[in-house]
Amino acid sequence: MEHGREYIEKEHPIRNMVEKKIAESELGALEDLVISASSGEIRFIEITGGVLGLIIGLLQMLLLTLWSR
Repeated sequence: MEHGREYIEKEHPIRNMVEKKIAESELGALEDLVISASSGEIRFIEITGGVLGLIIGLLQMLLLTLWSR
């Protein structure tokens, strides 16, 4: 298995090809690629942050209301 990996890496320098493509690409194209690949995860993080913020805000309001009495 190790011999096959070494052969493939030697004959097909994939790492070098990817690095070359990234270096040649425009920054805007790379940004679009990253955003399109991670848009679902970013949306989940936004929604989760909103829900947690709402819960924490309501708890703070409740504690301040109870504490001020």
